[in-house]
Amino acid sequence: MAAKFISITNFTGQYDIDENYFDAVIVEKEEERILRDLLGDYQYRLFIADCGTGAIPATQKYKDLLNGKTYTDGIEIAYKGLIEMLVAFSLSAIIRGQNVSTGTGFVKSNNQNSMVLNRWELDQLANKAYNNGVNLYQQAQKFILFYNSDYTSWTSKVKNYRKLIDY
Repeated sequence: MAAKFISITNFTGQYDIDENYFDAVIVEKEEERILRDLLGDYQYRLFIADCGTGAIPATQKYKDLLNGKTYTDGIEIAYKGLIEMLVAFSLSAIIRGQNVSTGTGFVKSNNQNSMVLNRWELDQLANKAYNNGVNLYQQAQKFILFYNSDYTSWTSKVKNYRKLIDY
């Protein structure tokens, strides 16, 4: 099985990952976990059922949730949708699952060469992606809260930021 909404092609820009380190199993598990945390089990089941066998929801409210929508809540808000959030959390999980004892692993630039990141640097990279995911997660919560009449029996878990510096 694979993740329903994201694939390696979504991992671009600040979330860029080499295909050798992309782990579809981690991404699939993380995608489901984050969506269940955001939507609660009831709305998660409705959302997945609305998509059927594909990754495109049939109902407009779920299309807007997935792909984003501009709405006005006192000010105009451009909600980005779920894809970037899922990518950020998944990248964090992939980095944390990285076994640095085999292969080259994630690297940092060192002029024309590169150096393998140590565990502390990997944690910081994972935390940065996770914290970006938390920002997008909170935006999704606000979007759902704004359209709360469309999302009955909605429950959501709180996501907290991870510290970037370990002492």
